Amino acid sequence: MSDLLQQQLDELADLRSALSVEAMNKAAAVQAVLTAEQRGKLAEIDAEFDERVAAATEKAEQLETEIKEAVKAAGVTVRGQHLMAVYSQRSTWDNKKLLNYAKESPEVLKFRALTSVISIRTVEQ
Repeated sequence: MSDLLQQQLDELADLRSALSVEAMNKAAAVQAVLTAEQRGKLAEIDAEFDERVAAATEKAEQLETEIKEAVKAAGVTVRGQHLMAVYSQRSTWDNKKLLNYAKESPEVLKFRALTSVISIRTVEQ
């Protein structure tokens, strides 16, 4: 199973690389059919929109931070017309200490829940 998963991960990496290459090839093909004047106009449009998008993104990030802080302080979920800020609380335990404690009091293990989370990451080379 491990060999198969390794092969699948390698295949996924190859597919992601191929998609990246295709995106670059598409961008190059688009640039090839544009005149210098058209490329200049596109650069102006990009600059204009990049400025507005950056300003709106910064404002949205600030507002999101304010909302999160207010919801955390209130301790309740708040529902808007299109979005909601969901309040939830998690408690954490020192797993090593809890397992040591369980050696003396094994009944505590019935309250233990295990959750699996899988993330796919790039291997650092």
